[in-house]
Amino acid sequence: MRGPEHGFTLVELSIVLVIVGLIAGGVLVAQSMIAAANVAATVKQIQQFDAGVENFRTKYNSLPGDSTLFGGDGDGIITRSNFSAGVDGVDFFECEIANFWAETFPDQYAASPCPGPVPPATKGAGKNVPLSRLGSNGSFFIASASASSSTSAYANPSIPQNYYAIFSGAHFQASNQYIFYAPSTEFALKPVEALSLDTKMDDGRPDQGAVISGSVSSAPDPGVTGGLFTAPLSGCSTGPTYNVGTSGYQCTPVIRIGAQTGDSQ
Repeated sequence: MRGPEHGFTLVELSIVLVIVGLIAGGVLVAQSMIAAANVAATVKQIQQFDAGVENFRTKYNSLPGDSTLFGGDGDGIITRSNFSAGVDGVDFFECEIANFWAETFPDQYAASPCPGPVPPATKGAGKNVPLSRLGSNGSFFIASASASSSTSAYANPSIPQNYYAIFSGAHFQASNQYIFYAPSTEFALKPVEALSLDTKMDDGRPDQGAVISGSVSSAPDPGVTGGLFTAPLSGCSTGPTYNVGTSGYQCTPVIRIGAQTGDSQ
């Protein structure tokens, strides 16, 4: 006599495949929802930043960090020049750049000494930068004027443009007093994340508007990189298009301060 047959029938296999498909689809939907929530949360962060900047400007008629009432130089750009007359440097996290958040939200962020580069901190008593809801682990916001060229560590005072940027924690791994160090293997956002943020806030183009694809300039000194620069990393975008087919963290998004309140700085 033959024993009982073992194995799956076609109906049973079909049911298993349907269940696996539902699980896989559910995972993808969940991932998409999480990504969308992180983008929305980051947009909300930036809107709150702009509201804080506008409140400060209404009260003190100046930008946070730049106000002469708190040690800034009042030239309309966020730099580190307030302790070095005539040199509008943007390559160190200190002075106006480091104190932007403490002056915008004094109940949330710690003030920093000037001069004296300090490390960024996203938690604890010394927290001095906001942690980004979007991007690689530990990504955070800085606020700074842009470098005047791709090989400069200085801002152009004749063009007073100031930006938020989302930096990876790896940008401050250099031993030279916490300069904006840009390793070639780790940045803050993936191109698809940068596109989502740009589309949500602006026009979805990395080469124009209030949200653009940025980078870190290369200063002329050997071994020293510069500051925030409003030109893309090659892995992040090309012309008007984000390189969404590129995997990994390739982008340093740059957002014009004040764009969300209609008063770009």
